[in-house]
Amino acid sequence: MINTLKALIVVLPVIILTFATARFVFAPIIRPARMDLWCGLFSIVTILGFVLANFWFMILTLLIFMGAVVGLRVEKNLPALYALLICVLPPLEKAIPGFAGINQIFPISPPLLLSITILIPALLYTKQTFGKLRGIYLTDFFMFAFVVLSMILAFRDTSFTDGLRAIWIVVLSVFLPYFIFSRWVRTMDDLRVVAVALLVPLIAMSVLAFLESVLHWHFYAMPSANWHGPFASPYSYRSGFLRAYASVMGPIEFGFVLMVVLTLTFALLGQKVSKIMAAGGIGAILGALLLTFSRGPWLGAVISTGMYVVSGPKRITRGMIAGVAGLIAFIGLAISPMGDSVLSILPFFGDNAASETFDYRERLWELGWRVIMQNPFFGSTDYLETPEMKSLIQGQGIVDIVNSYIQVGLDKGLVGLFLFCGVLLSAAYAAWRAMRLTINSRPALSDIARAFFAAMMGVLVVIGTTSSIAQVPIFYWMLAGLCVGTRRLAATPQEATSPALAKAESEGALAQKPDLQAETGHAPEHSLKAAQQAAELDGEARALAKRNAQMKARAGRGTGGVSPDKLPAHLRQYVKPDAD
Repeated sequence: MINTLKALIVVLPVIILTFATARFVFAPIIRPARMDLWCGLFSIVTILGFVLANFWFMILTLLIFMGAVVGLRVEKNLPALYALLICVLPPLEKAIPGFAGINQIFPISPPLLLSITILIPALLYTKQTFGKLRGIYLTDFFMFAFVVLSMILAFRDTSFTDGLRAIWIVVLSVFLPYFIFSRWVRTMDDLRVVAVALLVPLIAMSVLAFLESVLHWHFYAMPSANWHGPFASPYSYRSGFLRAYASVMGPIEFGFVLMVVLTLTFALLGQKVSKIMAAGGIGAILGALLLTFSRGPWLGAVISTGMYVVSGPKRITRGMIAGVAGLIAFIGLAISPMGDSVLSILPFFGDNAASETFDYRERLWELGWRVIMQNPFFGSTDYLETPEMKSLIQGQGIVDIVNSYIQVGLDKGLVGLFLFCGVLLSAAYAAWRAMRLTINSRPALSDIARAFFAAMMGVLVVIGTTSSIAQVPIFYWMLAGLCVGTRRLAATPQEATSPALAKAESEGALAQKPDLQAETGHAPEHSLKAAQQAAELDGEARALAKRNAQMKARAGRGTGGVSPDKLPAHLRQYVKPDAD
C-alpha cells in the first residue's frame, strides 16, 4: 500500500497541473470553472482507484459516485464526461460472481462501468438522443447490422446465459459508444467540448509516460497489482527502454489512443487557443508516442498527420513543410542518445530480433486467412483449436492475434468483417464529406471534421497491427460516432447555410447576452444560441437602417403633408418645406 500511495503522490500533481494549464489554454472553448470541475472529477476517480485496494469495493464506490455525478447533472454533456474518464483507470476486468447455480453474471471493468453509469443514462435522454435528428447515414446501417450479427452469433456453441453476457458486452462496448457519440453532437459547442475532454487527460498521461521512462516505474501498476495480483501489469522493455503505457496498460494500446487524439491537437490550434501552450501539448503527445516504442502507432501517426495536412488548404506547401520538418526530426532523433535504440527496432535499420514481430504478423495474416476460409461466412468459435493457429502459440502459451481484421474474421467470418470495415470506412467518408461541405462556410467545423477523418485513416492502418483490447475498440467506435455526428452537424441548415452564422463562426464576433452563459453552460462567443441571436440582431439592424434611409429620403423631398414633429428627431434637419 505504501508503494501505491507513493505512485499517487506522483500521479495526482501531474493531473492537477495539466488541467490547470488546460484551464488557460482552452479558456476560449471551455469555461475555467468547468475545467476545474473536470479536474476535480478526474482526480477523485484517480484517488478512488489508487486508495481502494479491493477491486469490488472500488467498483461499488465508483458506481455510487458516478451515479451521483450523472444523477445530479454535474456535467450535462454526458459524452464529454465519458470521454474525460475513459482512460482514468486501468481497463482490467473481473467477472461478477453469480448465484443460484449461475457461475458468474458478466465481466466488469472501469470502462464498462462508465458505459453503465454514463452512456445508458445518456440513451434515456430521448430529447437529446433522438430529437430532431437529421439524416440516417450509411454508417448507421453498417453498425446496426454488425451489432445484430454479433448478438446472433453470441449464442453459437454456448449456453444461453453466456450468450446474454456476450450481448451485454456488445451493447456496452460497441453499440453505446457509437450511438451516443453520433447523436449527442448537435452544435459546435458539443463538438469542441468532447474534443477537449478527449485530449486533456491524454496530455496528462503523456507527461506521466515521460516520468515512467525516467524513473523506470509504471505508476498504474500499483492499483492493478492490488486488484489482480503482481502479474496484472507486466513491465516491457525494448532496446533497453521501458515502454510507457500510463493508465492504458499496454504500450501498443497507449500508442493507439495517442495517435487518435494527435490530429485533434492540430485542429484545436485554430480554435483561438494559445499556440505556444498548445504546441507543448503536441510535443508531450509525440514524445509519449515515441516512448511507447510501438511501430504500428508510429506509422499510424505519420499517416494521420499526413492525411490531415494534404486534405486541408495549401496542401502542397504545408505538405512540403511537414515533410521537411519530419526529416529534420528524424535526423535529430537519429543523432540523439536514443537514436541507436529507436533505429534498432525499425524494419530497415534493425537487426534480426527487430524483424521477428514482422515475421510473426506475416504468418498470422497468412494462416489466419487460411482458417477464415474454412468457415468463410460467419466464422467459428473454435478457431484457436485449429492446427494453423496452434502453430502460432508463443512463449507465453497463447496465440497473440495482433490484427483486428483477422480477429473479427476468425470470429464472425467475411460477413462480419465486411460490416466491421463498412462501419469504419463509411465513418471516414462521413467526416470527409463534412469537411468538404463546410470548408468555406464554417472553417472551424471543417478543421475538426478533417481531424476526425485523418484520425480514422490512421485507425484503419493501426488496427491491422494490434488486437482490439483495452480501450482500443472503445476509441475507434467513439471516433466513428463522432465522424457521423460531425456529418449531421454539417447538414444542419442553421449551421451550414446561414451567412450570418457562418460569419459569426469564422470571425468569432457572436453577440453576447448576459444570461446566455448560464443558459448554455458554454462561453457565449461559441454558442449556437448566441449565433442565432447575432443573426436576429443583424436582421433587425438592417431593417432599421432601411427604414431610416427611406424616411431620410422622404424628409429631403419634403414632408408630403406629414408634420415634422412626427418625424424622429435625427431626421428633422433634412426636412424641406413643402411648396405652396
